Amino acid sequence: MGVVVRQSIKGTIVSYLGVFIGYINLMFITPYCLPPDIIGFSKVFTDAAVLFTFIAQMGLTSALVRFFPYFSSDRSHYGLFGIVVFVPIVGFLLLSGVTFVFYQPIIQLFEVNSPLFARHFGYVLILTFFMMYLNLFEVYSNCLYRVVVPKIVREIVLRLLNIVVIILFYLKIIDFKVFVWSIVLMYAISALLNLYYLSRMVPLSLKIDLKQIPPKVRRDFVYYILFVLFVGIGSNIVSKIDVFMISSSINLKTTGIFSIAFYITTIMEIPSRVFMQIVNPLVAKAWKENDMTTLATLYKKSSINQFLVGGGILLLVWANIDNIFALMPNGHIYQAGKYVVLLLGIAKLLDMVTGVNWYIIVNSRFYYFQIFFVVYLTFVSVSLNAWLIPRYGINGAGIASVVALGSYNFLLMLFLKYKIDIWPLGYPTLKATVVLAILFLLNYFIPFILHPLLDAVIRTGILAGIFAMIVLQWRVSEDVNQLATNLWMKARTFLKK
Repeated sequence: MGVVVRQSIKGTIVSYLGVFIGYINLMFITPYCLPPDIIGFSKVFTDAAVLFTFIAQMGLTSALVRFFPYFSSDRSHYGLFGIVVFVPIVGFLLLSGVTFVFYQPIIQLFEVNSPLFARHFGYVLILTFFMMYLNLFEVYSNCLYRVVVPKIVREIVLRLLNIVVIILFYLKIIDFKVFVWSIVLMYAISALLNLYYLSRMVPLSLKIDLKQIPPKVRRDFVYYILFVLFVGIGSNIVSKIDVFMISSSINLKTTGIFSIAFYITTIMEIPSRVFMQIVNPLVAKAWKENDMTTLATLYKKSSINQFLVGGGILLLVWANIDNIFALMPNGHIYQAGKYVVLLLGIAKLLDMVTGVNWYIIVNSRFYYFQIFFVVYLTFVSVSLNAWLIPRYGINGAGIASVVALGSYNFLLMLFLKYKIDIWPLGYPTLKATVVLAILFLLNYFIPFILHPLLDAVIRTGILAGIFAMIVLQWRVSEDVNQLATNLWMKARTFLKK
C-alpha cells in the first residue's frame, strides 16, 4: 500500500487544488457570469461527449489497466501506444456513422425543451475526439503509476481554461458559437499536454509489435475490450441519464440548477478517484498472481477509508449547505437543488462504502457477470428517472440515484461474497456510521453564528475536529491512524529544527 498512499496523497493534493479552483468557478464565477440555461447547456453538452467518448474508446481504458502487466516487460511496451492511437480512431468513425443515422431522432428529443442543445448537438462529436485521447493518455500514465501530472492537467489546467472562456463570454469578447468552440479547444490543449508528458516517460512508436505477447492474451484483450464496451455503455448511460432526462423533459435552466447541486457533491469523490486510479492496477496484479489475501485487504481498506473520507465530506457539506447558497451569486435560484445535494451525496456514499467491488469483478475471471449487473442498473436507473423526474423534478433524479446505486452495489457485494468469500463491511464500518450519525444530529444543535462565512468556518471547525478526534480515538481505520502518526512525527521533527 506504500505506493498507493504516496501517489494518492500527491494526487489528492492536486485534486483538491483543482477543487478549490473549480469551487471558485462553479460557486461564484459561473453563477455570476452565466445564466442557468447556459450552465445547463454546458453540462448536457459535456456529458453527451463523455458518453460518446466511452463508446469511441471501445473499452480500451479498462483494457489498458487489466492487461498492462503483460506489456510492461518491454521498454516500448510492444507498441502499445499504437493500439492507443489507432483503435479509438476506428471507434470514433463507427460512432460518427451511427450518430449520422440517428441524428434527427436525437435532435427531436431535445428541440422542444432544450433547443439550444439541439442546435449545437453536432459539436459533441468534435469534443468527443479530443476528450477520447485526453482520457487514454491519462490512463496510460496511470498504468505507469504516474497520476500527478495528468491530474494537474485535468483538475487545474482544464479548469483554469474554463474560467478564461466563461469570463470572455461574460465580457462579450466572444459570442456563443465561439464559446462552444472554446470548450472543444480546452480539451484539445489538455490532450496534447498529456501526450507530451507521456512521451517523456516512454518511447512512443506507432508500430505495433505483439509477437512477444501470448496469442491467448491477445485474444483475451480483444474479447475484453468488446465486453467492457458493452458494459460501459450501460454504466455511462446510468451516470448521465438524469441530466439527459431533465434537459429533454423540463428545460436547460433546471439542468443548470441540477448541475450546480451535482458539482457540490463531487468533492466527495476526489480522494476516491485518485485512490481507485492507483488501486486498480494493484487489483489487476493481485488477480494475475492469484493473491487473494492482498485482494481481501484492498477490498476492506478501500471500503472503510472511502467511507470515512466520503462521509466526513458529506457531513461538512450538508452542515453548511445553507451557507453555501447564501454566499453563492444568485444562490436563491440554485437553492432549489438543496435536497438534490443530500440525495446525490448519499448515493455516492453508498458507492464508496462498498469499496473496490467493481474493480475486483471487472479484473477477474468473473468479469462477464458485469453484463447482468449493468443491465439491472441501467433498467432500474432509467425506469426510476422516467417515473420520478416528471413527479418530483430534480429531487426525483436524486431519489433514483440512491435506490439504483444502493441496490446495485449491494448485489455486487453479495456476488463477491458468494464467489470468493470476501466482504468489505465490518465492525469499523459500524463505528464510522455511529460517528457520522452523532455528528449529523449535533449539527442541528449548533446555532447560526452571525454571518454565513463565519458560521461556515466555526461550524466546520467544530464538526471536523470532533470527527477527527473520535475516528482516531476509536481507531476506526488503521491507515488513517498510521497517517496521522506519520504526520505528527514529521511535524515534531520540523518544529525541533
